[in-house]
Amino acid sequence: MLTDTLLHILYKLVQWRFLVLPACVLLALAAQALPPFRRGADGKGRLRAMLPIPLGVVLGVGNLVYGTEISANLVHRFGAQGQATVTGSYDTNDFYNDQRVRSHNVLIRITDARTIEARFTDADFNVYPPANGVYYPQQGDVFNVSYIESFPQDFVIISNDDSPWAHALRCFELNTATQEAESKQHFAPASQEFRQAYESAAQAARSAGCDRG
Repeated sequence: MLTDTLLHILYKLVQWRFLVLPACVLLALAAQALPPFRRGADGKGRLRAMLPIPLGVVLGVGNLVYGTEISANLVHRFGAQGQATVTGSYDTNDFYNDQRVRSHNVLIRITDARTIEARFTDADFNVYPPANGVYYPQQGDVFNVSYIESFPQDFVIISNDDSPWAHALRCFELNTATQEAESKQHFAPASQEFRQAYESAAQAARSAGCDRG
């Protein structure tokens, strides 16, 4: 239960990471008034009085930059496993990197045979393993999740297992790599390097059971 509570707190801090950063700075400024950090009347303890500010900035920036990766790894490591599907999606009024953020409604079948409702957005980056470029399931896709047992609405999407969605995603990536390698080989047919790269990419796609036809 304690582990679940700590994971839940971390999960929420990551979701609210753009608010956590200024909150950390404000709390650091407020902490300067506490006795352990208060500067004496003679001016002593100046460095100690300034300590909360860089500490607050480091915590806020660390959560902003690394929070999603840490959270995804820990939830997958300590969470329970379930199966899920996206039942619907809708636009939000938010933007991330100049792209409109969409919210996705999800049903998750958890270990006690219950089915719960949850949601995620395109800005949550709640995918395991973490990656710079993130693909999300769309309506009707069936995929597996790791969720916090005491807080099942907190979950990460597993993209590297044998679920139907993960398999389709893997085939998309392998076939895309094969098509790019084929284009290079077609443009420079005399290149042994491009020919070997195409053959390797095509073999990897076939081994994964990905049919380009």
